[in-house]
Formats: sequence, C-alpha cells, structure tokens
Amino acid sequence: MTKFYTIVLTFAVYLYSIVTCVNSEGETQFGVMLDAGSSGTKIKVYEWQNTRVVTDIPSMDLRYGHKFTPGIGRYATHREGLTKYLSTIVTKAKDIVPEEKWTSTPIYLMATAGARILDGHIALGLLNRIRNVLSNTTLNPFRFRGRNVRILSGEEEGVFAWISLNAVNGFFDSVKPMNESLGLLEMGGGSTQIAFIPSTPLYAGEFQIFLGGRRFDLYAHSYLFYGANYIKERVKNILKASSPESQQIDHPCRLIGDDENGTTDSGQPLKFQGTSEPSKCLQVLRQLVSKAPDDRCFPKPCAIGSVYQPSIGSMSFYATQGFVYTPKTMGSLDADKHLNITHLKAASIVYCEKSFEAVKAEYSVKAKFASDECMMGLYIPLLLQESYQFDPQTSNIVVEDSIQGNKIDWTMGAMLYEVNMLFQSWRLLPHTPVSCQPVSFTAVPAPPPEVRPSSALSPCPALQTVLVCVLVVIMETRH
Repeated sequence: MTKFYTIVLTFAVYLYSIVTCVNSEGETQFGVMLDAGSSGTKIKVYEWQNTRVVTDIPSMDLRYGHKFTPGIGRYATHREGLTKYLSTIVTKAKDIVPEEKWTSTPIYLMATAGARILDGHIALGLLNRIRNVLSNTTLNPFRFRGRNVRILSGEEEGVFAWISLNAVNGFFDSVKPMNESLGLLEMGGGSTQIAFIPSTPLYAGEFQIFLGGRRFDLYAHSYLFYGANYIKERVKNILKASSPESQQIDHPCRLIGDDENGTTDSGQPLKFQGTSEPSKCLQVLRQLVSKAPDDRCFPKPCAIGSVYQPSIGSMSFYATQGFVYTPKTMGSLDADKHLNITHLKAASIVYCEKSFEAVKAEYSVKAKFASDECMMGLYIPLLLQESYQFDPQTSNIVVEDSIQGNKIDWTMGAMLYEVNMLFQSWRLLPHTPVSCQPVSFTAVPAPPPEVRPSSALSPCPALQTVLVCVLVVIMETRH
C-alpha cells in the first residue's frame, strides 16, 4: 500500500510540474557575447524567447551593442588593468540584462584573428587570466564556465557567420533543401572566410554542425593574413623584399601624392611612394592569391595555394564586412546590391590610375582610405574570380551587412550555436533512457565544477525526467 501511495504522489507531482512549467516556454532569455577583436572588444547582448521544440531555432534580437577599447591583445603582455577593463564591460551588460535574469544569462568571450597570431603560451596565459576574472562571482554575476572563453578558429568564425546569415534569412524557419541555404564570404581585418554547403562531395575542409535537430555539412576555410589590414602589410613586405636597401620604394597600389612612411628591416626610416600603377599592383597581389600548380594541388580543385575548395556551383552568396565598402565606392552594385565583378575590376583600374587629389575631388571617400580603396578594388575581384572561381559575369553575390535590418554577424551565430549545444548536451547525456530525456530548449545539463549554480535556469524538464524515472523504478521494484 505504501508503494501505491508513493506512486500516486509522484504522479501527482509530475502532473503539477507539467502545469507549472508551461510558462517556461516563451520566457525571455538573454545572452552576452564579447567579441574580442584586435582593436577592441564589442559587447553584444541578445534577447530571445525560449522554445521547447528541438527543431525550433529562436529568433534573436540584438538588445545592445558597444565597442570598448583597446583590444584584448593589449593585456597579453601587460597584465595590469585587465580586471578593470573586463569589469567595465560586465557592468554595462548588468545595466542591460534585468537583474532577475543575471544567473540564467550565459556570457562568452571569443577572440578572433588578432588573437590567432599570438604565441601559444602567451595566448593561453591571457585566456586563463580572463577566465579567472570572469569566474569572480562578485564581479560577474552571469552564468559562466571556463570554456566560454576561447580563441575562435578562423573556420569557426566563418561558420558562425554562416549560421547568422542563414538564420536572419529564414533558412532555419522550416526544413528546406540544402541548396536553398546561402553561402558566406567574410572579410575581416586579419583574415577572410568562405563557408557554404557544396552540392558535390567534400574531400577536405568539412565542418559539421548540428542545429535545430538537423546536421549540416559545410565547407569552411579561413585564410589568415588575407584580411583587409594584413593584405596591405603583405604587399609592403613584398615591395621591401624587392628593394631591401632602399629607403624610398615605389608603391603601385597607392595613389600618386599619397605616400606612406614605414621602417626598413634594420629600423631605418622608409617611404612608400604612391605611383598609381594598377597593373603592377595586380602583379604583386597575384603573388599572394595564386593557386598552386596541378602537381601540388591535392585534392582538387584548389583556391589559394594548395588549399582545397569544392565548386561553388550556382549557389547564392552574401559578401559581408570588408567586402562592402569598395564596391559601393566604385558603383559596382545594382539596385539589389548584387556585385558586378567585371565592373568592379574595371572601375578600380580607372580609380587607381588617378592621383590622390583627383580621387578626393571625384569620389565620396575619406582621404585616409583613398589608397586602401584602390588596393581592395583590385584585390576583391582577384580573390573572387581567380581564387574562389566565381564566374566574372555572376549575379549570385549580394554585398550587404544585414538582411531586413538584421546584422549578419558571427556573434549571433555563435550565440545560437552555443544555446543549441546546451540543449543538445541534455539530449546526448550518456546512459540516459529515451523515456528519461528532457524536452525543453531551456534545459541545461548539471553544471560541471567550474560552473556556478544557476537558480534561474528552468528546473521543470529535469524535475519531470527524475519523476518519470522514479515511477519506472518503483513499478519495476513492485513487480
């Protein structure tokens, strides 16, 4: 009889938990992402509504965004000031996220290309110091564990941006064919990324992600030192190598009258003199983006050097960040912002043949970016046409940073991925009977030792799971 009453009581509590837990669906959730770039740390606070359905991917809204300087790399070798720097950022997040949501709000710090050039030991030391600061519950009330701080691989950065792009475009709203997804072209300061779902088998560069209960097999590659800032430095290095003893070097990618000062390898003053010679500039750029000969390209086809890339086929792409500015300057976009590669190259050659003064008079471009626009106007068509193998007549590239006002940003993709992984980790717990798996998107696994307890996390699915398992055990014992 005692067992009978225990069963009845347990079942009653289970029913109560179902009723009282209904409100967790549709509950507002927040997440804090710190984008630790080379020039500063951007804080992004996202807001979304919870869902209990595994195939549903929440629609995230950017509640707040702001950039704090300097970049986190400043504290790689200068330890003092890191705590104050991070405290200022966390304080701003506390101002945005309601206090009752602090303990259920995850916070992440992810560093990008600027940190990928650090020595491994220096980078590890920096990450550990950041973890120590954010583990301080007095300073940081948000939900945190050690792996929330990391340096992203270039491929992760590209894939997260791909998730963001396809999320804001509605690809995940329902089950759609893979060929309806959009490909991503991203140009940062330190690296450039390409990510897409190919229509042919993948031989290398595969990046699998699980999102909304589905698996997506992406090709993703990141080219470090091929970003907008580093490509300029690499061009200068080639020019210096060709005239190692000179203190004045002709720079064909800079406009006449727009010289740049630098230093030789021995520390002597060096002047890069703009010569406005686009044909010579293209020769230098080709040294950087040319593909390897056939006998050194395995598997085929290759993009830059011996890096494999499957055919892009007829897929539509969005080109973001550093791809956006120069095509606008050159007038190479149609009304729907489709890029005309042929026009961009031709218009950039005309632009690059002009003097600095002529460009300032004829184009809507800031003086400090005038020569940069010349180089990027030649670099982008080379990269797209000769490396990535886009048809020069294609109209499948849209140059845009947002869709219907929603920013295409890797940070939102990273937040979506991390939130989804929290749910997936519940579903993939080892030795958990199917009947005892939780069913809520908001559920998270029991925190490991480095995770602080979070009373605001929805306990309902876990409670229901435990109660069901207790009923099973009692019934088996009774028999």
